[in-house]
Amino acid sequence: MLGASPRGGPQSAINVNADIALSLSPLLAVLWRLRRPVPERVLVCCLTRVRLLASGASVAKAVVVAQWAPENPKVDSWAMAVSIATWTVAEQHIAVFGAYSPSLKGTDRARAGTVRHSVVVQDADS
Repeated sequence: MLGASPRGGPQSAINVNADIALSLSPLLAVLWRLRRPVPERVLVCCLTRVRLLASGASVAKAVVVAQWAPENPKVDSWAMAVSIATWTVAEQHIAVFGAYSPSLKGTDRARAGTVRHSVVVQDADS
């Protein structure tokens, strides 16, 4: 890749900063201007902040990548590769969960009994 560092340090820093900025932007731009009850806004904030955990996994992966030294015989390359792969998959799964977590707000309200459903039953003869 053109201009890529062998250890990915600058690119990882850019990715982590972008993740954090994109995670915080809905909170700052939209969420507190909504005319919803405060507990509901706090719930959506908490569910949206799950994406920050993906940023944490990205930082952990960057630390492991920085320690990568395949030419060093004292470092277990297989264990490092597995660790990098594990943090990568964790980052992806947490990011997907974080992206869809605000939609869980409705199921939480349904479990709490605050959502009322009405069922209309029609007579078979009509």
